[in-house]
Amino acid sequence: PNLSSIYRALDFLSEKNLVHSLSFSGMAYYYTGKKGSGHFLICKGCNEMIKFEDCVADTLQKKIQKMYNYVITDHVLFFGGFCTECRAHFSKKERVMK
Repeated sequence: PNLSSIYRALDFLSEKNLVHSLSFSGMAYYYTGKKGSGHFLICKGCNEMIKFEDCVADTLQKKIQKMYNYVITDHVLFFGGFCTECRAHFSKKERVMK
């Protein structure tokens, strides 16, 4: 399919709340999830995104809702860093430069 068709489809799905997007370092990532909540590891080297289910934000979300009398409907939590392959690549590059 044409790339512009894919982006139009993603926009349509996003408008219908069937997919959600996350922008990080100029890259857009699309994901599905209950209520738009998502938890991710994003590699700054290769832009790989890994979704994980363990939600450490639930306790914090409940506390914030109570503290601010606010109803939170979703959240996004991501950690940026470097995957195993990128770390190996960067350390190999450093050894060559020395």
